[in-house]
Amino acid sequence: MNSTIKCLRETSPLVHHLTNYVTVNDCANVTLAIGASPVMGHFSDDSQGLTSIASSLVINMGTPDEEFVEGMKASCKVANERNIPIVFDPVGVGATKYRNQVAEEFLQGFKAAVIKGNISEIMNLAGLDVRTKGVDAVATDMKREDVVKMAKEIANKLETVVAITGAADIITDGDIAVAISNGVKEMGMITGCGCMTASLVASFAGALPLETLEDYMPSNLKFIMESSKSNELKRNLLAGVMGVSVMGISGETAYEEAGKLGTGSLRVSLIDDVSKINDAKWVEQVKIERV
Repeated sequence: MNSTIKCLRETSPLVHHLTNYVTVNDCANVTLAIGASPVMGHFSDDSQGLTSIASSLVINMGTPDEEFVEGMKASCKVANERNIPIVFDPVGVGATKYRNQVAEEFLQGFKAAVIKGNISEIMNLAGLDVRTKGVDAVATDMKREDVVKMAKEIANKLETVVAITGAADIITDGDIAVAISNGVKEMGMITGCGCMTASLVASFAGALPLETLEDYMPSNLKFIMESSKSNELKRNLLAGVMGVSVMGISGETAYEEAGKLGTGSLRVSLIDDVSKINDAKWVEQVKIERV
């Protein structure tokens, strides 16, 4: 059996976060739970130094301010120069002009390995007219094939991997697209599931080796190697699929164990289950298809 999760835990990559103060503790804990090492820092000089020693970088614009934007620019410059993968989480883009401006500054100045967001956030990045309710998604009646088409167009335009999270998750490098149907709706009642997902994606992106990527590709994801994209984008696609699916599987298990107790217990159980997941459990529980 291919050991994607085992590879991460043996590598224990350092994941630097510029994330929001609402979910920073959950992001740190879920990063530890999957086997990586978290570090957080917003101040520009400090953040730049932390990025230089990190294996991957999370940019989460959930609570943006001037200090965050300066730290983002300094850190992303270092990350791009050193080919350190960036996971960009444009939380709440579309809700305010300022968030739109921060997202635009990122897209114009830097290259992301993975852009992860809900449907309204990704649609706003694509320049489509859609409402955003705070930092939450507003339901759309888009068909899955239209969502896949939009995601591929953005991925190709920005030369990145796009991960759209929701009732059904879509992850694509612009060529290969994957749908994941793990998770439970009650996860939407916990602040930070999306933020924690970005941490998981970055953990995998920081651990998986480019040169021997195929050796760590699960058998049910071997088709990723058929992508016309670079090995780097294949790695980022695998990281996106693994991070999103691990969160979904853990949410399902946590709901079975603690869902009836309430959302606080569900949150704790979710992190517990991330810490207990392994490659065998992932293969047994993942609900994935190529689309």
